[in-house]
Amino acid sequence: MKSLIKFLFCMCLLLIPTMLLASESYYNRLWCEKHNGEVESIIRGNLVVECMTEDMVIETCYAKNIYSSLLVKVLYYSMLTHKKAGLLLIVNNSSEWNYVDRLQRIIDYHKLPATLYYIESETYK
Repeated sequence: MKSLIKFLFCMCLLLIPTMLLASESYYNRLWCEKHNGEVESIIRGNLVVECMTEDMVIETCYAKNIYSSLLVKVLYYSMLTHKKAGLLLIVNNSSEWNYVDRLQRIIDYHKLPATLYYIESETYK
């Protein structure tokens, strides 16, 4: 019984930092509302754009997840809506700036029609 309690206590300690991080949707909503955008717009009947402003579609992710389909997805939504493509990265700590830089270099190198934005998380260190 004691070992079970110790195990559960350790698991709680491991989960606390994750629980303290706000979700991507929190930062998306924060940024989107600040820029007079519509959160989670539906296009083409079933595609969800995380943020749509008057002239731009924005997809949001944590900086360390830039290798997901984020760039392809936002460029596709840009094509469908005839709006500019924007990427919002959430930076959790100083070591994640290299992801922001890396993505900007990819955009520049390939001359991709996308603008990169960032927001520091509330737990930024």
